[in-house]
Order: sequence, then C-alpha cells, then structure tokens
Amino acid sequence: MASIAQEVAKELRSSIWGGEVLLPGDPAFEQACKTWAMPTVSTVPAVVVRPRGTMDVQAAIKAARAHGLQVAVKGGGHSATA
Repeated sequence: MASIAQEVAKELRSSIWGGEVLLPGDPAFEQACKTWAMPTVSTVPAVVVRPRGTMDVQAAIKAARAHGLQVAVKGGGHSATA
C-alpha cells in the first residue's frame, strides 16, 4: 500500500506543469531540504514541491489540504526555515 506521501506525489506529478515533486530517496530531495538552520530543524518533509509558477503552487496547496498535510514555504534564505 502506498504511503500518503507517495499518493500526494503521484497526484502532484500529474497536475503540476514544469515543477518538480520530490520524495525521500529521490536524488535532489536532500539538497532541496537543506537550510542554513538545518541543525535546529528536526523535521523532514514528506514531499517537496519545487513549483515553476502559480498553478503549481495552487496544485500543491490543494493536494496538501485534501490529504491533511501541513505546508511550509522555503524562501530565499531570510527566515529560520529557509
């Protein structure tokens, strides 16, 4: 049986346009999760979405809501989680 993360990733891979959807074990996943605050961050995301545009962001938020997942935004390095 597929995990929630795998279900969400499958759904997102079919609904986003040009962005990336990463799961633990994917080659780019670890790098996508790195932050300057990594020693103080103890959580690892279930799914990472690298959107290419507004439609990708909307798809990611919609999928997270539908599956009861929390959303965190990694920005340009100006916050404790960036």
